[in-house]
Amino acid sequence: MTQTLYLRLTELAADAPVEGLLVAADGIVVAEATTGALTEFAARCPGARVIALVPGSEALATTARLPKISAAKVRTSLPYALEEFLASDLDAQHFAIGRAAARAATSSGEAGLNVPVIVMLRTRLDSWVDLLRAQGLEPAAMHLEDSCVAAKPGDVVGWMRADELLLRSPSGDAVVGRSDDLAAALQLLPTDPPAATLGLQIHATADERARHGALIEHAATGFSRVSWLALPSSPLPWLVSQLAIAAPIDLLQGEFAPRKSVAIGVTRWRLAAALVAVMFLLHVGERMFVWQRDNTAAALLERTLFDAVKSVRPEVQSPNDAQALLGKRDSSGRALTTALADLAAAGAAADSLGLVAVEAGNVRIEFRSSLATDNIEKSLIAENWQVRKDAMIDGRVVLTLNRARSERAP
Repeated sequence: MTQTLYLRLTELAADAPVEGLLVAADGIVVAEATTGALTEFAARCPGARVIALVPGSEALATTARLPKISAAKVRTSLPYALEEFLASDLDAQHFAIGRAAARAATSSGEAGLNVPVIVMLRTRLDSWVDLLRAQGLEPAAMHLEDSCVAAKPGDVVGWMRADELLLRSPSGDAVVGRSDDLAAALQLLPTDPPAATLGLQIHATADERARHGALIEHAATGFSRVSWLALPSSPLPWLVSQLAIAAPIDLLQGEFAPRKSVAIGVTRWRLAAALVAVMFLLHVGERMFVWQRDNTAAALLERTLFDAVKSVRPEVQSPNDAQALLGKRDSSGRALTTALADLAAAGAAADSLGLVAVEAGNVRIEFRSSLATDNIEKSLIAENWQVRKDAMIDGRVVLTLNRARSERAP
């Protein structure tokens, strides 16, 4: 499966230092966060899915209050709802929209919608996208780094970076100010419930805490508690870990939506070469494979491999389309078909599998959850498979199967 390269951009310059973090499809960090030029990451991570973070100062993040209208009318109404807050022409702005939330009627107003939105100059966003594309890096998503800091129930979350402090309330409101001006920043941050019932959680490096810690502790006396969480020199791993919770707005909407060129498809295809190599198992003329002994196993194999190939080749719409890609066999195919047939016999449902691949002679099976994997593991062991079981943080389970020793044993 495709790896993801997270890039934290700081300057609009090709030679500016960039922080990068490479993560596998299963969430495991492939390469720790490093700093280098864009050209280095492009050469080091060919074909990786790129997600870029840009400085929060690049755009205005706000919430538009709209009447209760259809989703189709939200985009056309947004610019006019925010017009009084924007200094330049509406046509010069790009509006990236988040998920709207219903707003209940109050005594002073009607019910409506609260729509999170990020407003950014089109020319500025275009420059960031061009900066990546010039190095052969096609961004799949782009976020403001400030938006990646998730709100936390019961705490105001702070992120200290150099002389700046980003504060986010439990309700998601945020302000940015000088690290030494916490008291002034708190006056601008709506907190409900009041600060006296909340904690203040500050993420900072050891150097930043040493420089500003005393002033912040003094200004934070109105909170129920103050806690410090140490950040490494690069905040990128922490920001990436927050993405799933924060669900930041993707800037690449509308005219800036990611391109799907032939070149990109070819690059991604190379990463899935192992899956394509085993698709020959679907060929009608091949009768000797193990999966034909069981119709259930055959259906499981066909659906699992077809879905895997379609995820990297959207133009593949049927198993027949997939067969046109075939023409090569390898020894991994036999192991994979045998494993899938045995999985089917053990009662594994096709929709429970998230990943099927052959890696270094081993068959890697990823389950979407840990339910019933104990019985499946026992069944595979009974079929002479050597099984290694790994549990992922998000609840997924990976079984790595190897049959080489069993087949060589007397």
